[in-house]
Amino acid sequence: MSYLMIKDGKYGKGIFTRKSLKMNTKILDFCGPILKRSDLPENIINPIDDRYIQIDKELFIGPSGKIDDLINHSCEPNCAVLIKDKMAELFSIKNIKAGEEITYDYSLQMYNETWTMKCMCGSKKCRGIIKECKYLPLLLKKYYLKLGYIPKYNK
Repeated sequence: MSYLMIKDGKYGKGIFTRKSLKMNTKILDFCGPILKRSDLPENIINPIDDRYIQIDKELFIGPSGKIDDLINHSCEPNCAVLIKDKMAELFSIKNIKAGEEITYDYSLQMYNETWTMKCMCGSKKCRGIIKECKYLPLLLKKYYLKLGYIPKYNK
């Protein structure tokens, strides 16, 4: 991961690549502790903002304190999270140029979450509000399904 760097982006700190990456390149593993929903801190308002990533209906990977905590959302991402066997891996879903920010769509992992998040990604395809996967536009959900990045618990 020496090709990844933390840098200030449009909306705060983000992860950027120092080298070009081809589609389907594994970028990193999310490496925080696995937690049950009931183990999440009581003061969490938004698990995504607090760097928790859902990996099953009732399981999350918590913050690691490492680079994987700083990957930002985009409604037009260049990466997606693959969930398998209580693990989460980040893969590129398109070619990425050196210097680009690494992003993924937070909605794909969200299941049974009532909160929403105002999106500030600035993409032409910005949905304005980030909410759970079932609210994705149908064509977008079909695109992610075709790529294989909708977790089993969200199909």
